Amino acid sequence: MTEVFRTILNMSVTGSIVALCVALLWMPLKKVPRWIRCALWAVVFIRLFVPFSFSAPISLLGSIGAPAPGCWGCYPNSAIGGTGGDGLVASGTSSVSGTITGGTGGNAGANTTTTVAFFGMGPPGAPGGVGGAGVSGTGFTLTNTGTISGGAGGAGGQGGQGVSTAGSGGTGGAGGAGVTGSSYTLINDGTIVGGAGGTGGAIGTAGSGGSVGGTGASGTAVVSTGNSSITNSGTISTTGSSAAILLSGAGNSVILTSSSTVNGGIGIDNSGTLTSLQNLGIITGSTAGIRNTGTITSLTNSQSNLTYLGALPTNYLV
Repeated sequence: MTEVFRTILNMSVTGSIVALCVALLWMPLKKVPRWIRCALWAVVFIRLFVPFSFSAPISLLGSIGAPAPGCWGCYPNSAIGGTGGDGLVASGTSSVSGTITGGTGGNAGANTTTTVAFFGMGPPGAPGGVGGAGVSGTGFTLTNTGTISGGAGGAGGQGGQGVSTAGSGGTGGAGGAGVTGSSYTLINDGTIVGGAGGTGGAIGTAGSGGSVGGTGASGTAVVSTGNSSITNSGTISTTGSSAAILLSGAGNSVILTSSSTVNGGIGIDNSGTLTSLQNLGIITGSTAGIRNTGTITSLTNSQSNLTYLGALPTNYLV
């Protein structure tokens, strides 16, 4: 699909240029035979509707910034930042009393492409690498009394060289999750936080305009893709718009004791089947405390100012 788009766009640009040239020659060629003028417009028609082209030692588009071969405003894959490693791959029964942090995502390399993209716009910078998880695994039991953090995202790469417009910087990599997996039991009496997003890349060195790359999204603190039991008496949090607890799949359950704090862009974001949610603590979020696009079979809540978005729970107890 991308190749088809490139072909159509290239046909449109070159066809428009040929049409402009024919229009400029129309008056000087007014006295030439009609068949010659018709032939010139036939060239325009062929360029617009026939998806074939011929190579030549001199390129009309080269002077205005034609796309690099096989690349239309892109970056080399080698420039993309690598993913950070996980701090602990859990199995069986584990406990954490100290600090575990996921690896930092790799910083993206600068886009060194010298052939500029469409009409002199520099190609964008590559994205930074995603931060590694603090703890990952399947089927484990984990008790945390320390601090578990997702790794920070890597910085975005610098944009490429431009003529009319400099290439925009790459987006910073997303932060890693604090704890992620499925079919696990998590007992948290400490702190679990998502990793910080990486910084955006710088604008390309040539041309004006362009923009600094955006900061990467913060990592989710706790992620379950199904059949997990989460009990929190400590703090589970993240920054920005990300969820503190992200649930999908079936069979999840969450217990938040009176000393529990859950905070993020969304406190708890459920898109699966959450069998039971008991909240005796505090759930807060800049968007909502709870967002439910799936099913919550039972919600027990003692928090008076809890904010809620989405499908209502099947059973609600205060």
